[in-house]
Amino acid sequence: MLFTFEQNDVQEPILGMVLIKILNKSRNEDLYDTNFRVACHTLCNNSLITLHRNTSLKLSWSLTHEGRKKAEIIYDRKLAE
Repeated sequence: MLFTFEQNDVQEPILGMVLIKILNKSRNEDLYDTNFRVACHTLCNNSLITLHRNTSLKLSWSLTHEGRKKAEIIYDRKLAE
C-alpha cells in the first residue's frame, strides 16, 4: 500500500491509522490495530519500512529503498494478474 501512495506522488510518511483504515475497508473482517502495529514493526525490523513519529508522536511509515524494490515486484505482479 505504501508503494501505491508513492506511485501517486505522496512522498511523506503515511500515518498508521490511515493505513489501517484503508486496509479494513478492503477486508471482510477488521484487522486488529495491535496486529497491524506488530506487522509494521516486523517490517521495520527487517528494514523494509521506516518508522516516523510526527510532532504529536503518532506513528507513520514509509518504504525503505529495499522495501520499495520488493514492493515494486509485488505491485507489478498484481497488475499482471
